[in-house]
Amino acid sequence: MDYLVWGEEYLREAEHLRERVRLLRRQAADATEEKEADKLEGRIQLLYGMYLDCLHVGNYLIKCGRLR
Repeated sequence: MDYLVWGEEYLREAEHLRERVRLLRRQAADATEEKEADKLEGRIQLLYGMYLDCLHVGNYLIKCGRLR
């Protein structure tokens, strides 16, 4: 198992999630209805948690790969 490759994959996915969160934040700021903004905020929180998980796991895997 190549930890460096695996870690890079996690970091790429983290970047995709981060971009999606940025887009949703802009949509939430432009939302005209409070209900729509709340719905978007829920999605943002879920995706942001996933982003942080991918970021931390990716960095950890790269660290492990460099130690081998």
